[in-house]
Amino acid sequence: MSLSLLRAPKSPDATADMGRHQFTYAAMPHRGSFQEAGVIQQAYNLNFRLHTMPSPSELCPAWSAFSVESPAIILETVKKAEDRSDALVIRLYESHGGTVDSWLQTSLPVQEAVLCDLLERPHPGPSLPLEERGVKLSFTPFQVQSVLLILKGQNSP
Repeated sequence: MSLSLLRAPKSPDATADMGRHQFTYAAMPHRGSFQEAGVIQQAYNLNFRLHTMPSPSELCPAWSAFSVESPAIILETVKKAEDRSDALVIRLYESHGGTVDSWLQTSLPVQEAVLCDLLERPHPGPSLPLEERGVKLSFTPFQVQSVLLILKGQNSP
């Protein structure tokens, strides 16, 4: 096994990768496939540590802004839409190399859900149906999807 931490190109920037660097890496021995072992989730746990904040009350109920049903689907990004103050962009991808249907669930008040491209332009066609379980999404192997969620009670510019 080998581990390459830096690439040392000299063109077009002769000073690329010079200086001090800090890395975090881990090896995760496991049985079975990387999917069965949860390697992707463990990698996210290593790279994006959970930050906790003190609560003013011990009786704070559990709450989740978003969840996805399938372990193969990674919710990668939640961000405010660039051109709409009443919308969020949710970016997800299929990580196991398979075809999968999954539900995106949110506790936020959603008025409309629309597939969009990486520049946040809505895809032509109808909005995604909002169902009690959330929004159903279908993925092909390693596909990235972006969903524009328009929130209720917000004002668009």
